[in-house]
Amino acid sequence: MWKFIILFTIILAFILESLTNLPLLLVVVIALSSFAGPKTGVLSSFICGLLSDLGTGKPLGMTVIFFLIASFIIMLYKRRLKQESLLFMFVYSFIMVNLYLILFQRSGYFYPIQSAISAFIVIISAYILYNIKSSQ
Repeated sequence: MWKFIILFTIILAFILESLTNLPLLLVVVIALSSFAGPKTGVLSSFICGLLSDLGTGKPLGMTVIFFLIASFIIMLYKRRLKQESLLFMFVYSFIMVNLYLILFQRSGYFYPIQSAISAFIVIISAYILYNIKSSQ
């Protein structure tokens, strides 16, 4: 059941990312890396990065590396901070979404609205994933 939810979330984020300006695959990577195990976090980062590269036409591997670094940083600080800390999740996702948009949108602007919306989506999805995981 857990694998089906992860796969459905990745597919839904890929479809919705093509319709919006929000990096929803990065949101999925941040949420899964913080609440799933290390194997699931790294694998989802790799798959989401490949899907993002294929969907946007970027050179293959650029987004994969960014998503893997984002996942690694979450796993690095998972032991020091409570993974349920919503403030940490909000600030981290706000920073990473801004960095992603600045690096890959190639306009060099600060994106506060997209970052705040994405950070809010991370908090909601992380809360849902945490409740699903704790109920099993």
